[in-house]
Amino acid sequence: MINITSYENASQVRFDIEAKKMFSNNKVELIKLSIKPGEEIEIHKNSFDVIFYVVSGKGDLTIELEKVEVCSNSTVFVNQNSLRGWKNNSENYLELLVVKLFCN
Repeated sequence: MINITSYENASQVRFDIEAKKMFSNNKVELIKLSIKPGEEIEIHKNSFDVIFYVVSGKGDLTIELEKVEVCSNSTVFVNQNSLRGWKNNSENYLELLVVKLFCN
């Protein structure tokens, strides 16, 4: 059976920014984030690896003490327990796909 989740029907993730859970099982979770201009995701760490894919826009990603601007059509891998955070310093939305990997 094919299961399709549309953005409109996806469940909202408990988060201060727009975040929708597009897929989830015991190995992986896919979240779509829409970060408004000026919004940020505070520096935090997670107990799982993450792959970020920038769908559109650009933003500053901080991993540990390093900050880099990441633009659309780019991916970044972040190891579990590494400090990470995003800030949208642009005038446009920053759209991200977040792939959480739970298979460690």
